[in-house]
Amino acid sequence: MNPNTDTNTGGLVTRAKFRVESIERTKWPDGRIISTVKLNPVYGGPAGSENAAFFQATPSGRIELGCVSQAAAENFQLGEEYFVDFTHRPSVPAGEK
Repeated sequence: MNPNTDTNTGGLVTRAKFRVESIERTKWPDGRIISTVKLNPVYGGPAGSENAAFFQATPSGRIELGCVSQAAAENFQLGEEYFVDFTHRPSVPAGEK
């Protein structure tokens, strides 16, 4: 993972790199299609490569997204790699959310 500063919030951003391992489409009884996209951290590659560096920081994990929007689901391609940025969102009092 790669820590950086978010220029909008000034907070720390942690970047990870994941690969799409599977995409499953399920038809619900009401006719909607739900796509489940499963991603795992990248691994391997020659020493010094981008994937090897990301693997050293994030050796295991999993992201599973349930997409009701097919337009969103179509942004993911099987076997392709994606950066994922995590930015801390400070707690906000319940009345201010």
